[in-house]
Amino acid sequence: MKEIRKNDAELKEQPAVDVVIDGKVIPLSGGETEYLQRVAGYLDGKISELKRSQQYGHQNAEQRSMTLSLNLADDCMHARDELQRLKSESEAHESEVYVLKRELVEKRIETERMKERLTASEEARKEIAKQLYELSGQRKKVEEQAQELDRLRERLQQAEQRAKELKTRADALEQEVNELLEK
Repeated sequence: MKEIRKNDAELKEQPAVDVVIDGKVIPLSGGETEYLQRVAGYLDGKISELKRSQQYGHQNAEQRSMTLSLNLADDCMHARDELQRLKSESEAHESEVYVLKRELVEKRIETERMKERLTASEEARKEIAKQLYELSGQRKKVEEQAQELDRLRERLQQAEQRAKELKTRADALEQEVNELLEK
């Protein structure tokens, strides 16, 4: 707890604050006004709490002072225990936060790698799409050439058929000529 009483020079520099403890107005100086009022309010509350007990009312001033001191010491010990528990929890949380931060960094690195792979995959996909487009154009040309080849085959078959017909006719004419010559 902060020192409430200071030397005379310091007391003149800091304004005094009147606080009420156990129904008595007590002037205090040597600290921040709000802090002094909080301390005095806590002490006044503790005394009021003890006064509600019948045993406290039957004690003499020294016993009351001792009971008050023990209660304040008990509160102090509980506060220290709670502080220690909170410090332990804080250390555990700090450790957990460290682990989580490390995991976060690892996930960020993994995310960046995945983004790089995704970018590479996208570039590969675009290249494949480009090649597919080119192949599609080549396929169309091949199909057109196949159709032209089919037309040429058909014309060739027609020409071969015509040639066969002409040969047959020529053979028939030659035979006629030979028959006429023989007569």
